[in-house]
Amino acid sequence: MRLSIIAIATLVALAAIPAAAQDIRGALPYRMYRDGTAKSLEKSNSPRDWALASQLLETDAAIPLLSHERAALLLKAAQAAPNDHLVQWMWANAALSASDCGAPAVCGARAGAIARLEPDNAAAWLPVVDRAWKAKDATAVDGALAHMAAAKRYDAHYGMAAAAWIDVYKRFPPPSLAALKNLEPSGQPVTQSSLVSIEAADTVNAPDSALIESCRKSTNANAPAPHFATCGHVARLMLGQASTLYGRIIGFNVLRGSGEEKPADVPGIRETAWLAEQFEKALSGSDETAERETLADTIATGSEVTAVQNLLRHTGTALAPPPKWQWIRNGQPVDMLHAPATH
Repeated sequence: MRLSIIAIATLVALAAIPAAAQDIRGALPYRMYRDGTAKSLEKSNSPRDWALASQLLETDAAIPLLSHERAALLLKAAQAAPNDHLVQWMWANAALSASDCGAPAVCGARAGAIARLEPDNAAAWLPVVDRAWKAKDATAVDGALAHMAAAKRYDAHYGMAAAAWIDVYKRFPPPSLAALKNLEPSGQPVTQSSLVSIEAADTVNAPDSALIESCRKSTNANAPAPHFATCGHVARLMLGQASTLYGRIIGFNVLRGSGEEKPADVPGIRETAWLAEQFEKALSGSDETAERETLADTIATGSEVTAVQNLLRHTGTALAPPPKWQWIRNGQPVDMLHAPATH
């Protein structure tokens, strides 16, 4: 049995975030901290603070008012800061119901909020693809994919989001992390860098499943060949230019699903998988220093991938895998050449 590509992507996304940090957000002391901080940020004069506050608010399907409050905060922030890239990213990508995202015209334009500011950023078109795919509008999907393929970069603004959360924690220190680390059975330490990483990952979370599905050849048999060729261009842009390891692995998934992969793509795929594995090894069992410095470097360079490469250089680790290297996850070999794309 070999790991699915989506499983790989999940592993990469969580590689630098200890399990304890993920568990701790459900602990009552930290939930109370998030709620209190959200209330404080709501009182700020900064639209970005309002947007971040919306993320901290707990949501519960049984309490629709909370969802409405969260959406109202995001809408207020988006309208007050039309040129704030992080606010517009959050507004474009938030999972909001039609009844919560404002007037029909406002709600309809939401998907293009970040693409309006960054038409040359392929990642900015993800919510546009998502909206078109859900509307079953093949023409609009192809139009958005064409914009992605023509873009020069793929930046999910993870570094920008991390900087924003570091600022939040500086102004509103979280509860004692040492006192809560026993929530994780392994006793893994919880660090502030871990919490910043997971909050930042939530902030920049984008609906990439529509991109994957719209480019999957096996479920889009009637799509013309140029459609999949465009998907291949998008995938290679992500593999080569995405600012996060997660983005590059999703590019691999898109490429595999499109049927457009070629032997020339293999070195880039192997390098991404190698970087992910070595990054996880570099952080495991170490103190917070490497984690904190990599996060700071991600913010400074705007690229998690560059920061990981710098970390590996510092530790004397090669940036490319040996010729016979095989990625192993949970005892299972990952076939980067022939594994089916799954979701």
